[in-house]
Amino acid sequence: MIRVRLAATNEVDLFDLLEGLEGSRDAGGDGGDVVRSRLVRGIEFGLARAADERKLRAIWKRRQGGGATPLVLIASQGTSGENGGSLKVLGPDRDGPLRTVAVESFAELVRRTGGMGELESQRFIAAEIDRLDSERIAGVVVGGLGTEHLFASRLPGSSRWSTLAELAPDEGRTEWRDLLCALGYELERLPQRGWLARHDGKVVALVHPKRSASEFARLDDGGQLPEGTLLAGCERHAAPYGLMVAGSRLRLLRATAEEGGLATRFLELDAALIEADRRALLGLLSPAYLAEGEFAELISEAGDHGAKLRASIAPSAGRCSQPLVANSAAGPRKTTST
Repeated sequence: MIRVRLAATNEVDLFDLLEGLEGSRDAGGDGGDVVRSRLVRGIEFGLARAADERKLRAIWKRRQGGGATPLVLIASQGTSGENGGSLKVLGPDRDGPLRTVAVESFAELVRRTGGMGELESQRFIAAEIDRLDSERIAGVVVGGLGTEHLFASRLPGSSRWSTLAELAPDEGRTEWRDLLCALGYELERLPQRGWLARHDGKVVALVHPKRSASEFARLDDGGQLPEGTLLAGCERHAAPYGLMVAGSRLRLLRATAEEGGLATRFLELDAALIEADRRALLGLLSPAYLAEGEFAELISEAGDHGAKLRASIAPSAGRCSQPLVANSAAGPRKTTST
């Protein structure tokens, strides 16, 4: 009998739910740092004793061991009242950020992988987990096109912010068509697939609508990655940008030579979740930014700022009197099934 809990309020509930999902297998704890572990649709979910970030990262590296199976390491963050607790979540990306996610939100994320293949499930979890991080900007997911610091701190404190606020649509507009029209685009439906967003007759973006945002991570009917299909269409239509859209969510990709084929770099904005004091970020999708080069300049500035920051840190790092010695990585772990 498959056991499915109606709600998950803590990490024990979560792993009971994982155990009851179709196809779930025991991946084996290690009797110490990892107390429970389940393999679900190609992803290992491990429950760790430690909550300290440094210790969690060490456990993640030992447990994952350089293997091919993505690992999501979970630790309790504590309770948060009637709505249950929150979790500290590390992975599935190596050296990714430590996130804080509500237990039930994480449980619902895993439930939604039902019916997906392993690759689709892995891509979906990796893409969606950022959006659930309660300590990030609500409604904003930075997938390499810019940085968290740029959109959370540098841009709001810059001279650009007031202009972006004027460009952003009002709060009553959340659906992607309304947003793009309010931003000043003319939408032209293509005979086979998608829309062209034009401004002053010039193609600015190719738009691929999806029935839900989960399809951002799913292979299309031809077995192709959705971002690859989108960027190939951008090349055909000479569109410098591509947009995957679903409801209030818009994922922006650059199709210019500067990206060098990095199809996974994106910026995603959810107009229904962005708080009022951050709504100016929607102005980044306006023709004033995408058609006139302001967005490209902004991303370039962010790259230059990051390079200067790393350069300023490097000399200090070189003055360490003792060499850093890393422990050798553990070999690939064994996975057992029940």
